[in-house]
Amino acid sequence: MATTELILRCQYQGGRRHVVKGLFQSSFVKDLKEKLFLITDVPLHLQRILIGFPPKEISLKNENASLSSTGIKSGDTLIIEQRHHSHASNNEIVPKLTRKTVPADNSCLFASISYVMLGITSFSGELRNLIVTAVSNDPVTFNEAFLGRSNKDYCDWIANPERWGGAIEISILSKHYETEIDVVNTESGRIDRF
Repeated sequence: MATTELILRCQYQGGRRHVVKGLFQSSFVKDLKEKLFLITDVPLHLQRILIGFPPKEISLKNENASLSSTGIKSGDTLIIEQRHHSHASNNEIVPKLTRKTVPADNSCLFASISYVMLGITSFSGELRNLIVTAVSNDPVTFNEAFLGRSNKDYCDWIANPERWGGAIEISILSKHYETEIDVVNTESGRIDRF
């Protein structure tokens, strides 16, 4: 398989354009759809992808297929439209749970949320900084009684990459990203929703 990065553009929301980076002929359809979601906010199961002129929809149902098998090539412009919920049958919406292994280095919570929200695990430090900012900017909510230590001490503590994050951090990140975050205990099956 070729290791040269594909040069792809996407067009969405009535003409907005963006370059899609980090894909190769050996990349999977799922990789493409995830990158398109990060750019366009169109959920994977609602993406309608057109290519060529006149634009024609291409079938990308097999998410494990390589891009080389789809006919997508470097230089293509992908037109991304969102299918309406009424047009998407229940057969097209297949919920799934994916397990992604992240380093077990005390920053695993931040690496996990970084991966889910941004597609990369290396944004852990920035997410810790986001927590520090949120906590320090709201000393009324994040007071000593709530944190178990002073606001400043907590900020210093959570900024240390050797410290684990927990419910407080998940709650802040859930609000920041305006999305529900569910934490699943894989042994007991318990789900905590934030």
